[in-house]
Amino acid sequence: MLYAVHEWLSLAENEVLVVEGREDVDRFLIGDDGCIHEVSETQLKDLAEAINIRSEEVWESIFNFLVSWHFHRSNGREVKLLFAATSQLLKQRTAATTGIRQTDAGQQLDFEIEVIPVWQNLARREASGQTQDVSRLTSAVRALFTRHLSTSLPGENEEKLTAQARHARAVQQAICWLDERNEWQRFFLAVS
Repeated sequence: MLYAVHEWLSLAENEVLVVEGREDVDRFLIGDDGCIHEVSETQLKDLAEAINIRSEEVWESIFNFLVSWHFHRSNGREVKLLFAATSQLLKQRTAATTGIRQTDAGQQLDFEIEVIPVWQNLARREASGQTQDVSRLTSAVRALFTRHLSTSLPGENEEKLTAQARHARAVQQAICWLDERNEWQRFFLAVS
């Protein structure tokens, strides 16, 4: 709540603040034409346990950010997305490749990079390093989608969609949109 109050106190005359909109705190920059030109969405998490990319709160936020990015960018708006948590960052195990593998205990989602630290440092990398990191981050997001949402996608003949099926479809459409427009780097750089 204090974060929202701080944001409200720092609003410019041409800005609007929405609490519990698409995310916990959404800030809209209104242009002279009365239209929204820029959006900043913040997801706040008060968590006691340390988190990494495998934490449900993290990958759910990434999926929500993908849907928001697609919605706002396809309407011509600049977008900034912030994930703020009270918890510490948990060291993430890495593997030789990113993907899902079968183990005796079930499916294991492997990542070739420590996703959150690589994402956090992306803007500081040189162009060649950024390109490689964006490719690896994109693979990580795709693997998260496959592991957590792809089974919720609706069938071709399904008439009534559950909320989970609609969300899975929206995330899938956002991923396809990012692919078609080669927007992955812009997306990753817009999230902090």
